[in-house]
Parts: sequence; structure tokens; C-alpha cells
Amino acid sequence: MEIRSPEHVVVEVKARENGRVNSLEVTNVDKHRRQRGADHAIVVALGFAPKVIDNAETTELTTIAVDDVVELLDRRDEYAVPPEEILAHLTRSGAFQDDRLDLLDEYI
Repeated sequence: MEIRSPEHVVVEVKARENGRVNSLEVTNVDKHRRQRGADHAIVVALGFAPKVIDNAETTELTTIAVDDVVELLDRRDEYAVPPEEILAHLTRSGAFQDDRLDLLDEYI
């Protein structure tokens, strides 16, 4: 999936039998991002192993668990958070976790 506005982002959803992504070819995701001419890539899964999160910080890649996507969308719907504010948190490299939800709550 691609988001083209307000920023160009590719989104990849990963599914694993146990629900948790234990390894991720960050270079392949980054290649996909570059092929599409996107500024950033987001990988969504039920969960991620710590090493996947560490690897994400070295590229223009964000990992986000499905539960956090739900929390993010709930806040967007309830408080009419603009897309630019949401993308500001989603396009920081590394893991989207509670710390970013806390920053969003401060904005709200």
C-alpha cells in the first residue's frame, strides 16, 4: 500500500504463523521504498522481535504493531487528529510504541 499525501510512504503488512515478526529483511523493505520513490516505509505486524526494531532504526523505516495502529486510529477518530500530526509520529525511524502514543496524547 502507498500513502501519497501529505507524505509519500509505503506500508507493508507482515503476517507470521506465531504473529510476531522475528526477522525482517530491512534492506528489501528499503529497496521497495526506493523503487516507489517514497520518503519512508512502515511495516505493520502483530508484533516484532527486539532485533527487528533495532534494525528499523538504521533506515527510513518504522515498525508498528497492529494494536498500536488501532490505538492511533481511535485517537484520530475521537479527537480529529490531522493526518500531518499522525504522520509526524509514523515517519520517525524505529518502533512506534507507547512513547509515541504518549506524545500524541500530549498533542491532543
